[in-house]
Amino acid sequence: VFVVSVIGMQSSAKSTLLNYLFGCGFETRAGRCTKGLYASYMRTAELDLLILDSEGLMSIEGEGRDFDNKITLMAMACSHAVIINHKGELSKQLQELLEVAVFAMKNLE
Repeated sequence: VFVVSVIGMQSSAKSTLLNYLFGCGFETRAGRCTKGLYASYMRTAELDLLILDSEGLMSIEGEGRDFDNKITLMAMACSHAVIINHKGELSKQLQELLEVAVFAMKNLE
């Protein structure tokens, strides 16, 4: 099973992107619609795919920086490929979040 996940800011169209790329059928709308981590499994002729859609990072309704760290680490630790859905340059907050997750992954081994 090949695992692909997406992370990014709230309302950055992560679910829409996965629906377009893989035909997943994740719920989409303006504002928050993914809470936690959602999964979609699909089988192709070449391989089996597990697609992970994550809750938006740094959201107003979110549970704070600790939750963002955990959701980012979860997506990165269990995926073969991680899509970082972000428009423009990476913000300082997102860059620091990714650095923390990469550091934590190195210490998991």
